[in-house]
Amino acid sequence: RGLGDVYKRQISNCTGLQTQAVLTAALNTALRDGIIERNPMTLLTSKERFHQQESKRVYLTIDELKRMMATPCEDGELKKAFLFACFTGLRLSDIRTFTWNKVLATPDDSTRYIRVRMLKTQQVVNVPLSKDALGYLRETEDGDEPIFRLSSAVSVIEQRLAEWAKKAEIEKHVTFHVSRHSYATMMLTIGVDIYTVSKLLGHKNVATTQIYAKIIDQKKIDAVNMMDRFFGKDRQA
Repeated sequence: RGLGDVYKRQISNCTGLQTQAVLTAALNTALRDGIIERNPMTLLTSKERFHQQESKRVYLTIDELKRMMATPCEDGELKKAFLFACFTGLRLSDIRTFTWNKVLATPDDSTRYIRVRMLKTQQVVNVPLSKDALGYLRETEDGDEPIFRLSSAVSVIEQRLAEWAKKAEIEKHVTFHVSRHSYATMMLTIGVDIYTVSKLLGHKNVATTQIYAKIIDQKKIDAVNMMDRFFGKDRQA
């Protein structure tokens, strides 16, 4: 193929975003150094720019989560860790380092909750623990000893999760991060307000959490559309 064919190829949105960011930064530097009088990137309209596309969040519904809970997994430790993450929203990196010293009690000793500084964002989150979540925690002799003993290879974890999901007759691509998405959508589904969910997830901006709210809204729209399809044939004029 000639160069003309290469130039005609459309780049991905991700590549476009990266190129746009590098070019904008270079032109801003040139502007500060007096090499150019104006950054031409500012002349582009919104339609002419690359924008971050919302990725599709894969999550488990409450019924699917129940199926996973009822289905045996060859890696029992992974099953406990994944389900604990579904009830807390913790990322894999935080699950790996989770210890009993991060489990605290309210002043009246009525509720246990976790206090974790998330490795990815360094945000501190306080998440109350349900009885289901507490049930997945094994006792350790040392309060600083990690509770969950997982494979160090993410690929191994993902493969075992995929096999477990297949046994549970779930066709979705289940990765460990699906547990976090499942926690967020489950909280919104049962009626927890978006600001509280945002705090539980450790989001710096509630706009990040709104992505999950859109998922819930779409589920409502799909439900209504399904009702229309079901009753449409019986509708009378």
